[in-house]
Parts: sequence; C-alpha cells; structure tokens
Amino acid sequence: MEAPRQIKTAIALSSTVVVLETADRLWRISSDSDATTFTRLGFNLRIATLVSAVLVATFIFFAARRRHWARVALLVSTLAGWCLWLLGFSWFRTGAEYGGWRWLGYGTLTAFELTALVLLFFGPGARWYRAASGRSPSTSA
Repeated sequence: MEAPRQIKTAIALSSTVVVLETADRLWRISSDSDATTFTRLGFNLRIATLVSAVLVATFIFFAARRRHWARVALLVSTLAGWCLWLLGFSWFRTGAEYGGWRWLGYGTLTAFELTALVLLFFGPGARWYRAASGRSPSTSA
C-alpha cells in the first residue's frame, strides 16, 4: 500500500526542517567567537549537530517506510528538541537577541514540525500506520 498524501507531506516537512535547522546551527557555530577561538569546541559542536541531524533523518527515513517506532521516535525527538530550546531560551537568551526574521524562521519551522506530527498521528496517516501493525484501520486509538 502506497503512503497517503498526508504521510508524504509530513515526511517532506520533517526533512525540510532537518536540513534548514542543521544549516542554521552550522552557520551559527561558524560565526560564534568561542567556537572559532577554541577549535575543539567548534569541532565538537559541529559533530553533535551532524549526529543529531543524522539521527532525526534516520527516524524520518524509517517513518516513511511505515515503521511505527520511527514515528514515535520522531515525536519524542521533536518534543525533546522543543523542551531543550525553551530551556536554553529561558536560561541563556533574551528575547531581544532574536530579530523579527529569526522569530519568523523559528515559528515557521515549529509550525512545519507540528503539522508533520499532526499528519503522522491523526487521520489517514494514523490509519496507514495502524494497518501496517495488523490492526484494522477502522479501529480507533
């Protein structure tokens, strides 16, 4: 059974978020004075960024292949990322640090992530995963 349009859209949105967030983080690391002064710190930050991007990309890849565990892992990693961002924002940043364009960018990426999760866990997307696990698509979760 081919993936419904909602799943394809969710995978495209999630992939877009991973690429844009990874590029943004790598750009911010390259322009950070501490990361450029202390090369080991910059190297470690780049490696951590790339490893987390590969991990999330793996979840997206397997979610597109109808693996329920990957869909749940994507949910958990997205929620954990939001929590870490809020924690870092409240402890280390001020709202004035972000210009309007940056807020617009983060808001758009967050909306993409939220939309992808809704498409994966509700409606035809959820029924597609339930059908793969052997349960009837008509049963409610």
